[in-house]
Amino acid sequence: MFFDPTIVVQPDFRDYLAPVAAMMSCNEYRSSPAIHITIDDVPVKYDTSRSYAELQNFHIDTISPYGANVQTRVTGLTDSQTYFSMQAAVGSATHPVLKTSCLYFETISVTIRTMPTVYLAREQLQNKCRYRSTLDHEMKHVDVGRRLAREYAPKIKTAVMNEVRRIGVVGPGPSNQRESIQADMMQMVNHKIAAVIEDMNRDQRARQQAIDTKQEYDRLSKMCGGKF
Repeated sequence: MFFDPTIVVQPDFRDYLAPVAAMMSCNEYRSSPAIHITIDDVPVKYDTSRSYAELQNFHIDTISPYGANVQTRVTGLTDSQTYFSMQAAVGSATHPVLKTSCLYFETISVTIRTMPTVYLAREQLQNKCRYRSTLDHEMKHVDVGRRLAREYAPKIKTAVMNEVRRIGVVGPGPSNQRESIQADMMQMVNHKIAAVIEDMNRDQRARQQAIDTKQEYDRLSKMCGGKF
């Protein structure tokens, strides 16, 4: 999962709105943007270039159900990368004399892009049964990432919608500070998206761990005549 939400200080628009607030009103404008959430499932990338030993050295979140003292072999793993991006169009109305502006969101688009990579130990290329059983297991992890993107898309949309309503129409502010005000508006929406993504990351770790149980590992080890 690729997203590193940072703690941000919420900007206070009053810092630059106060001097002109009494001179122009933004009450006649409304902020009711179209909000679009798009899911882009990039085809799975398969990597069979690594050996058992190399896969063993990968950093993974999964905790072995056998405990730290039991030596196990990593035959495959999945890197479930998910990327998020936001684009927004901000409208404005500027007073021709006062040079003050009212700003509001017109459209907001969030893209959730899932980009999983499945690693299968190259030794398994010589054992079709083991290759297939490991691949079937790893595809369960891929499916979790895809399904989570769809489950959390409405939550992201709700978070964006609520924040846009809270922000409303910003202004009046100096028109020469439009870019700075617009950046603050974007920052606040991104902050709300990051909070939802943090919940999604926790959910994903729990669901992925639920796949890698001792029962599942024992089942896989007994398949294909127990041969690796």
